[in-house]
Amino acid sequence: MFNYPVIRNHADIAQVVDLILREAGLDRSGQGGSLSFAGMDPIRKTHLKVGAVSAAVTAANAVATAILWRERTGQGQDIHVDLRKSYVTQSPWQENLIGYTSINGVSQMMGGEIGQLGALLLPTRDDRWVILASLYASNTQRVCKLLDCGVLPQQLERATRRWDAADLERAAQDAGVPLAICRTSEEYRATEQYQYNLAAPLIEIEKIADGPAIPLPDGERPLSGLRVLGMTHVVAGPTVLRQLAAQGADCLNLNSAHWVELPAIYWQCYPGIRQAYMDIRTETNKASVYALAGRRTCSCRTCARRWPRAPAIPRMHWPNCGPASSAST
Repeated sequence: MFNYPVIRNHADIAQVVDLILREAGLDRSGQGGSLSFAGMDPIRKTHLKVGAVSAAVTAANAVATAILWRERTGQGQDIHVDLRKSYVTQSPWQENLIGYTSINGVSQMMGGEIGQLGALLLPTRDDRWVILASLYASNTQRVCKLLDCGVLPQQLERATRRWDAADLERAAQDAGVPLAICRTSEEYRATEQYQYNLAAPLIEIEKIADGPAIPLPDGERPLSGLRVLGMTHVVAGPTVLRQLAAQGADCLNLNSAHWVELPAIYWQCYPGIRQAYMDIRTETNKASVYALAGRRTCSCRTCARRWPRAPAIPRMHWPNCGPASSAST
C-alpha cells in the first residue's frame, strides 16, 4: 500500500485518486478528460473526513470506468464529484439520509427485523468501551450465548460490565462474535491487526488462469459483455457486483439456502445483480456451479474464511479464453 497524504484540499484528494488507480495498475491520463471536486470536509459533525474519503473512492471508480470507455470508443470524459453528495452512496444507513437514498423514488431504508441488534457501544468493568455489531439472527444467538443475557440494550450493558475489555474481546473472537475494543489510534497501531492491514495491498487482483489478453466485447456500456459470478453476502462483496453491474456487466450471485439479508442492506448493495440459490457445498449443485464458473470472466467470493470446508472450483472449470480475476473481500 502506498503512503497516502493527509487531505487538506481538492489537490490532495486528486493525489489520493491517483494512488488508488496506481494500486490497480491504472493512470488517470487514460481518462481523456478533467477531474474536479466541490465541497470540503467537515461534511458531518465528525473529525472523520467522510466527504473526502467517499469522493476519492467514487472518483477512482469513475476514472477507471472512463478509461475502459475510452478504450472502447476513443471518447474521453470529464468527471466532477461533489463531496456533499458522495458520502451518501458510501454510507447510506443514516437517519438524515433516508430521503436521499432511493430506488425509483422509494427509500432504500425499508424492511423488517431479521434478528439483528445493530451496532452498539457497551461499557466494560475496567471502564473501557466495546463496539458490538450483529446484523443477523445467527450473530445475535452467539452474542446471547457468550454474554448469557437477553437482547435488550440494558441487558447487554449489564452483561458487558461483568467483563474486562481485553478478556471480552478474546472470548468474542473465540465465539465468532463481532465485538472489538474501542481503541485510540496509538493503541490500534500496536495491534497485530494493524500490522496485517498495513502490509496488505489496497487492491488485490489475482489471475487464476493463464491465457492471452483479449479485448472487451462490443457493447453499449463500459463493461458490457463481462460476466461476473459471485458467491457473496452482506455489503462488501455485493457492492463489488453492484458497481460492475452499473457499468454494464452481467452479474449473477449464488446464495446458500440459509442466507438471509437485512432489507436495507439488500436494497442498497444488490441493485442490478441477478440472484440464485445454489450452494456449492451441496454435491448435486457442483456440476451447475462449475458450468457457470466456466462461462464467467471474473468472480467475487466472500466468506471464504467462514467456509473452511467449502470446495474450491477445480482449475479445469475455470475459463481458459482470457485473463480471469478473483476479487475476494
